[in-house]
Amino acid sequence: MRDGKTVILEIDVQGGKQVKMKYRDLTMIFILPPTQRELAERMSLRGREDAETAEGRLDEAGTEIAAAWQYYEHMVINDDLEQAIKEVVHIIEGLQKQT
Repeated sequence: MRDGKTVILEIDVQGGKQVKMKYRDLTMIFILPPTQRELAERMSLRGREDAETAEGRLDEAGTEIAAAWQYYEHMVINDDLEQAIKEVVHIIEGLQKQT
């Protein structure tokens, strides 16, 4: 960051809040699924967790999404991956032009 480079962190909302407390001028972008059902389907397709663990993660995801609306400046819905990428790039480029 000291070199003027864009730094991207992939962290949960709690981690985002902690980083925001230390670096107040950072911009937070939350990438969320289009629906809870879509999130469940994506998790199922990945097959990384058993049903009980996945259900717990889904419950946590709802809480995280609700919290993200309070703390994040930008919300990008990942309904279409290419479009979501374009939105994130647009946000970052807009920030770089401001500096």
